[in-house]
Amino acid sequence: MNRAGLRKAALVLATLHPDDCSWLIERLRPSWRHDVRRLVDETRTREIPDGDLMHEAIRASEKAVLPDPPPPDRLLKGLQGLSPSWCARVLAACAPDHAEMVMANRDKNEADAIRSELMVLPSVFPSKLAATLADLVRARGEGRISSVQEAIH
Repeated sequence: MNRAGLRKAALVLATLHPDDCSWLIERLRPSWRHDVRRLVDETRTREIPDGDLMHEAIRASEKAVLPDPPPPDRLLKGLQGLSPSWCARVLAACAPDHAEMVMANRDKNEADAIRSELMVLPSVFPSKLAATLADLVRARGEGRISSVQEAIH
């Protein structure tokens, strides 16, 4: 589940009765439980009284338009050499649905660092920043792929 999915799930779960919320959290993947539980607790401390307001916020957040992410091969190559915090920013800005794929191609410590960073980043980036990050990573990836192809020839 990507960062946006975790936050949306936590918002919905926070509107449920605590027993129902706990029952559902226990049925999530073990790797998601801690993060969802933490976000639910954080949401409840904010004391948002109206569940309909949360659902409306979720629907509004779904209207955010992300730039087209680079193709997976270019994304992976383009992220090589970037710090986990920059990888997380790129993923959050333009490729949140690719986060699990990227983390699966990193060692555990880097993947954990990316995951932690994703949890604190904003859910929506300014559109020009998101497009710029997508373009930069796409260009880095294409450059790395073309240099490998040139070395083969």
